[in-house]
Amino acid sequence: CNEMKKHTTFDVVYAMRYTKPTLKEVIFKYDEVVLLPLYPHYSFTTYQSSLDELKKINYNGKVFITKPFFYYEDFNKIIANKIINSIDNPNKWNLIFSAHGLPQKMIKKGDRYKQDIENHFQILKNLLPNFKSINLAYQSRFGFAKWLTPYLDKELEKFKNENVLIYPLSFMIDNSETDLELKIEYKHLANKIGIKKYKVVDSPNDDKEIAKFLVKIANE
Repeated sequence: CNEMKKHTTFDVVYAMRYTKPTLKEVIFKYDEVVLLPLYPHYSFTTYQSSLDELKKINYNGKVFITKPFFYYEDFNKIIANKIINSIDNPNKWNLIFSAHGLPQKMIKKGDRYKQDIENHFQILKNLLPNFKSINLAYQSRFGFAKWLTPYLDKELEKFKNENVLIYPLSFMIDNSETDLELKIEYKHLANKIGIKKYKVVDSPNDDKEIAKFLVKIANE
């Protein structure tokens, strides 16, 4: 929010889905808002849940809502540059885009998350031609139901004695699932497998170019 404020004259405030400050706590200060769900891809569980929360609180002001934004060219160029700048020689690395998992039953119910993730993967793959390999996997599953595959732990097993670079595809901000899960737990697994070098690229976080991009889609 602080970085976005540098690029607009409007107030920029945040609300959280499952902790404070909640949407209800911040939105009633305004008669008109742009709601920008910080999810690049659509899912019932993420983007749609933000819209459901808006309906639930009975806000009567004027609302403009941004769409999932994974397909924007400038957004993907920022990600591609971030990935390329994280290593010296891409053709010595296997790149894995790791997206948050989702139960298969959600896809069968009509959730388009898998389609958005695969489309985003193809866009970025076309911008990054020089890696030894470019792959897609899913993380953060729990329970015994079948989730989206391939699972990241199984994908890592293919790269013994290789270098692996991970980009957290569905995350805009680093959190326990990127810092703990990817940078610690999966790094430990990579060491057990015998992966030579294992590195995780940071999420966009408060990157200046990302902040400018978010302001741009809010203005639109």
